Amino acid sequence: MNINLGKAIKLIRTNKGLTQTYISNGILTQGNLSKFENLNLEISGRSLIAILSRLEMSLEEFIYINNGFRITKRNNIIQKFYSLTNNDRKAIKNLLNDIEKYPKEGDDFLIEAIEEICTSLMTLLKTNNIEKARKGISKIWTHLGKRNHLYISDIYLLNSMLFFFPVQNGREIIKYLFRGIDKYKNFKGIEKIKINCLLNFSIILIKNREYKEALIYIENAISICKIHKEYSNISVCYIRKGICLNQINKESKTVFWFNKGFNLLKALDETDLLDQLNDEVERLNYRV
Repeated sequence: MNINLGKAIKLIRTNKGLTQTYISNGILTQGNLSKFENLNLEISGRSLIAILSRLEMSLEEFIYINNGFRITKRNNIIQKFYSLTNNDRKAIKNLLNDIEKYPKEGDDFLIEAIEEICTSLMTLLKTNNIEKARKGISKIWTHLGKRNHLYISDIYLLNSMLFFFPVQNGREIIKYLFRGIDKYKNFKGIEKIKINCLLNFSIILIKNREYKEALIYIENAISICKIHKEYSNISVCYIRKGICLNQINKESKTVFWFNKGFNLLKALDETDLLDQLNDEVERLNYRV
């Protein structure tokens, strides 16, 4: 059950053994904090954020607590989308089912955009008709393309939309994405987003036989994966590196990179990702 904000603050404060005087100091009066906790006063967003900081708590954790120690249905949809692998039909289908069951209240651009992108991805996977799939995301692109600054949700949306554009447009979009990512260079988890962008554009380049350029993005992703111990993603990099090297230089250690990637996935017991990459290699008509 959703807890009132003030009640949630009081619950956290008392469980931590902190006084109203300590929490309110320099933020609002002790009396106003008491009124807020007892549902007799609303406070500004700035004051709430300051109180959470004093409580040593992130807004994300507070929302989780305020929702009865459960992730909200909306946030669940968003998190599933953020972790989505674009060629995972099962995950996309499940996400669309979650959205269908989600009770929409008024306009919600992000949820609507996620639904449009997932629908378009399914169309692309089923028909391989890029023009048909692209129609569903044109409005989202128009909306995001006008922004001077990309926020985290925008970056995830644009990253998932890379597949719907020609390579040259993709090059411009990836630059636009990296400019947005650079502004979040100290933000938690931003490097994982960058890895996803690099991997997504690498497969687009591979499909367009731009192997040398794809290898540049893959090597960049490998460097970041090693720093942040992203083992599943690094296995994807190794397999795609093998594809590129084989096309660039037939005498390269292609089998070495393939085995390195697939063996790592087996060691990690990443059966779903293993199946996806086997399918990816098969669709590219590649054979070791």
